[in-house]
Amino acid sequence: MIPVSQTLNRVLSNQFSQGNYALWFYKYLELDENNNFKPRERERGGAYDIIKRKYEKLGQNRQTERLLQARHVSQLAFLETFRKKYELLVFRARLKSRLISGLGYTHPTETGLTLDHNLGIPYLPAASIKGLVRAVRRLEAGFTDEKHDSDPETMIPQLFGDQKTMGRVVFLDAYPVKPPNMEIEILTPHYGEYYNKDEWPGDWMDPVPIKFLAVAAGTEYVFRALVDKDHSTQEMIKTINDTYHNALCTLGVGGKTAVGYGRFEIIGRDEHPDLVKAYESYVENNMSQEERYNKKVSQFITRIQNTNASDLNTINALFDLWQSDESVSMDKEIATAFKNKVRKKKKSGDWTSQYKKLSEILDFELSDEQVETHKNIENKAKPLSVDSKLGKIRKKMEKFIERGSIDKKELKKLKEYKKHFPELYDKLTKLPK
Repeated sequence: MIPVSQTLNRVLSNQFSQGNYALWFYKYLELDENNNFKPRERERGGAYDIIKRKYEKLGQNRQTERLLQARHVSQLAFLETFRKKYELLVFRARLKSRLISGLGYTHPTETGLTLDHNLGIPYLPAASIKGLVRAVRRLEAGFTDEKHDSDPETMIPQLFGDQKTMGRVVFLDAYPVKPPNMEIEILTPHYGEYYNKDEWPGDWMDPVPIKFLAVAAGTEYVFRALVDKDHSTQEMIKTINDTYHNALCTLGVGGKTAVGYGRFEIIGRDEHPDLVKAYESYVENNMSQEERYNKKVSQFITRIQNTNASDLNTINALFDLWQSDESVSMDKEIATAFKNKVRKKKKSGDWTSQYKKLSEILDFELSDEQVETHKNIENKAKPLSVDSKLGKIRKKMEKFIERGSIDKKELKKLKEYKKHFPELYDKLTKLPK
């Protein structure tokens, strides 16, 4: 039986083939009412064989993998938000031994497991990581007692905070790159009655094997943290880097680290390439129309600037690619980047079609006496400086007109400049929204 109503019991007994493994593990594990409500065992194996197979079905599938990737992307977006004011710490670490986490949680099998509430896979909570790194810092400072944690010499109050001070380090939950493999481990207490009934230990006592799940060695995790740069010295940043490294590789994470569990090896200080790709895709899909336009312009300009003017074949190919893209084919910034790259005249002495196009976009006259830079020409054509506020507004309006569309929010923002540029604003109101 499952400890829920009879109706729900019938549904879950037959159809819990999809869903959250954490929910099943802690709420819907089948119990044996004829065996003191212990987890039910079947012919194919004991309770933990059933538990492991259920994890392989619910926790290791394409849907869970996508959700886990989304969680990583969410953390990367969070880090990017604070990049200017915080130092980003990233540790890509691989397990050298099995990892045990949450063994003491209440569970019918008497051995729990730390599972993400939404994803249903093993993870390491930020609070646990912070406590571990703090403990390692205490040991590095030469102390074992928490009463020294308020000593500024240890850097513990500055980095981790105390009752009076806010810590400079923000720890994030650590997740595996992909849903990990789980393996069955066994503990065998030989003197259970000695621990439970205050009896003297003896060889006549029966050992009782206890099974539980552990994360398999070789699993790759990503650990992330932020350090407040405005209120931290370089020494503090170096200290937290070293201490975090020692916590993962020397002391170990999770339970039973004294006998070798939970040891990691650092395999990188950058993000996993697959996660970076997923994050870039997320950013691309959530860009506004203006952001997409600016990104495309920036990419064109970078490619133009990185191409030598003597490489005419590449320059011509880039020019054709630019003109074939209607969304940016009249952009003045790209045209300016091309101006000193394209060939101006043919062997016959006539102006090239490319240079003619640039003169049309940038509004300058074709002349052999031309010595003025594009910037000076543009400043003469426009009474307002591009560097002034109104100059920037005018340039922004022209960009929307070149693009051929404008967001309603942007049009509303530009309304206050209608009196300065009535003709431009009138054109903007006629663009598709």
